[in-house]
Amino acid sequence: LSKAGFDAERARRAMARRSRFLGWGPNLHIFVVTLRCNETCVYCHASRAPVDAFHTDMTVETAERAVALALSTTSPSVTIEFQGGEPLLNFPVIRETVIYGRRREVEFGSHIQFGLTTNGTLLNPEMIDFFCSEEIETTISIDGIGEVNDRLRPFAGGAGSFDVLRERMT
Repeated sequence: LSKAGFDAERARRAMARRSRFLGWGPNLHIFVVTLRCNETCVYCHASRAPVDAFHTDMTVETAERAVALALSTTSPSVTIEFQGGEPLLNFPVIRETVIYGRRREVEFGSHIQFGLTTNGTLLNPEMIDFFCSEEIETTISIDGIGEVNDRLRPFAGGAGSFDVLRERMT
């Protein structure tokens, strides 16, 4: 300790602990599984594609290669987050990616934390059960209640999305 009460060795240890991740490889991997979206948010920065533009979807083969690449990092854990467009429009690839990732994480000696960012309007019991059983952290984007959300997040046809989202959440 110095006269000012500063413990340089303690500070050095704290800094080393907080910055230990700097020697690891990447640990966050964003998988844009589709550019398709069922909403037309007024502020959206994504390259939104119409709901029927299936050519923008990630394939299972591409997702599996991306999982293997993510797991090849030197980081002790990996986070894979599914985004879009609206990722639930390509739920089959999300499901297969998680199943494949769980199988491969043991082989690579790593752990994958999966996440998902969605507008929530397409959620159904099958998806919710899957996300719960696989402990997938799910973020639902909403911009307020009622007309505020509807003005900022209308469906592609112009209808509001709030009531549909509220129905999915009950």
